[in-house]
Amino acid sequence: MTKIVFWKLSKKSLIIIFLLILAWVWYYVSQNYQSFVMNLYSKYQNIENQKFETNSKEIIKNFNDIPESIKNKVVLVWNPKSNIIIINTQWWPVNFLVTDEVAWILWEANISRKNVLLVDVHQCQTLQTKKFETKEISFEEAKECDKKSVEFLAKTVEYFKSKNKKVYVLWISFWAFIAQDLLANYPNIANKYIIEVWRLAMPKEVWKEFSKWNYVGFEYDKKWNKIIIPFNSEQAWMWWWNSIWDKNSSKLAAWLWYKRFIELLKDKNLENVVYVYGNRDEQVWRLSKKEIEFLKSKKVQVYEFDGSHSDAIDAFSEKFLKNIIFNN
Repeated sequence: MTKIVFWKLSKKSLIIIFLLILAWVWYYVSQNYQSFVMNLYSKYQNIENQKFETNSKEIIKNFNDIPESIKNKVVLVWNPKSNIIIINTQWWPVNFLVTDEVAWILWEANISRKNVLLVDVHQCQTLQTKKFETKEISFEEAKECDKKSVEFLAKTVEYFKSKNKKVYVLWISFWAFIAQDLLANYPNIANKYIIEVWRLAMPKEVWKEFSKWNYVGFEYDKKWNKIIIPFNSEQAWMWWWNSIWDKNSSKLAAWLWYKRFIELLKDKNLENVVYVYGNRDEQVWRLSKKEIEFLKSKKVQVYEFDGSHSDAIDAFSEKFLKNIIFNN
């Protein structure tokens, strides 16, 4: 076997070898940096969750009659004595509970942790992390999982309202469809339902593609008409480290996205609902004229912001969220 003795190679050959190694490193990093970053984030979030859950067990002692059906499905943080309860369902499409995202939103809104009890509610998939990472689910299984997530949320709202608390339910982005399914299938009993950057009628071209694990998003032409375009996983906020989970997450989304909530909510009281959207939203597109007319006919508070998906979230949090929670 021929041995390569580097000190006998020409300077030109060494440069070529170095550039080849550099090219390989660059290719490897470009292909795997998202997985690496998300693995780090997952580990960080698991550590944070352990802290939150440890604290949550202490806080739950203030609610000695909390039903077993929700006791292990919620994480409570901040002030257990507060009369204001913010119930959150996470907005990232991941299979572990994310406990810091809504804290950031409330920080943007200048809401002090001394003044509220924050309740993060698990979803079906966040209680079965390994299953959703290792086994691709069917569309029927996605349907049953989504129903359980809505049920968890409904029971949580019901419990805290039974304690004569002011309950504000906050949904942002990807999982906001759970809010609409909650309103469609369970009594409207919270003080406010705040739904940010979502749709009442997701275009068929979108949910059909997601159900097949094909990501799409939106662009706008010069007349502000929508153009549905292919998205890569990062653009669709689906850039996770596990392709099986990505497929499962897409199915969970698609099952609720196909629903026509204008029809499902037409006989419901929505006067305590707040709806937020960006008029240049690249993730879910701006609300259509039909959707806006429906919401206004139901006396929903509609907030339009000039900007993207994230722009609308930030602008609403900074300008209106605190006032809605503390002055209603």
